[in-house]
Amino acid sequence: ALGSSYPMDYIEGLSLDRTVQMPALQRLYPTSFGVAPYRMTLQPPFFFALQNALFQISGPSLATGRAISQISAIAALLFTGLTMLKLTRDISGMLAAPLLLISYPQLAIWSLINAPETLAFALALGGLCATVFAPQQGKAGKVLLGTAALAFVASAATDQRPCPDQRDRR
Repeated sequence: ALGSSYPMDYIEGLSLDRTVQMPALQRLYPTSFGVAPYRMTLQPPFFFALQNALFQISGPSLATGRAISQISAIAALLFTGLTMLKLTRDISGMLAAPLLLISYPQLAIWSLINAPETLAFALALGGLCATVFAPQQGKAGKVLLGTAALAFVASAATDQRPCPDQRDRR
């Protein structure tokens, strides 16, 4: 009746469903694909755990996941600009790179919905930014490299796709 090729729980509904299941300690991933409900198991639980912290305060809402996505998009733009400034030492490059990034269709769409891709992208860019800013020697360099490693691990624990446009396109 709706003419959509995707089920109603394609992205946002599934994210909210997993967030609601976390406090009840219900299984997030199916043990068998032979029994309904059928769920995507591509996304690790980091995004859902973060959203669950907000869920405990405000209750079930798509707005919390959307807010995480929008804040993550802003952080991704900031990390991109800072990385370009450090690498090129050029103000125009620092301003142009985030503008080009926000025109990327996947980021523009992901930042509006309750989905983990934007958070994973922001964490990966945050790790890259920390790596670029890490000095060659000293304690500050080790701290920044440790922060970068944590950001990369958190990004991998948020979304397992290595590149934002590798979504299954059937």
